[in-house]
Amino acid sequence: MSKYLYILLFLFITINTSFSQGNSELSKIKPYSITFSVASIEKMTDWYQSKLGFKKLKEKKYPEFNTYLIFLELNGYRVELIKDYEAVPKITNPKAPQRHTGVWGQTQFCFITANLEKVKRELINKSVAVDWEYQNKELGVKFFFIKDPEGNMIQFLQEIKATKE
Repeated sequence: MSKYLYILLFLFITINTSFSQGNSELSKIKPYSITFSVASIEKMTDWYQSKLGFKKLKEKKYPEFNTYLIFLELNGYRVELIKDYEAVPKITNPKAPQRHTGVWGQTQFCFITANLEKVKRELINKSVAVDWEYQNKELGVKFFFIKDPEGNMIQFLQEIKATKE
């Protein structure tokens, strides 16, 4: 091979590699947290700890912003609860999980599990009501929803074998 062909090959590989998704900073991002502005930070903290097993990482008051923050964590996923003393309630709060997509914006957050039935039993044993269960064989998932004390939708999902319908 000629020297120029080696140079062209080197440049092609270098340019292609630098533009590949694997080298993109965006390809390295991963989920970190979800944030809720809450009416009762103490009630919500207690619920996430006692019902779902979250641990408190830290808390911080910001008097200059009239806010109080508590950071919770479970298996590397964080829930940030913010008590903004000037916040107002949400105008819309879906009553039925099947209609949670009837408003714009964040409607739920989801946890994946290998054993949906065991998770459901544990939550029921902790007096957490299951609001809705559904299975979609075409998408290869089954799931159920619960609500936290302020009505935020939480989905628990298990992947199943997909089928064509």
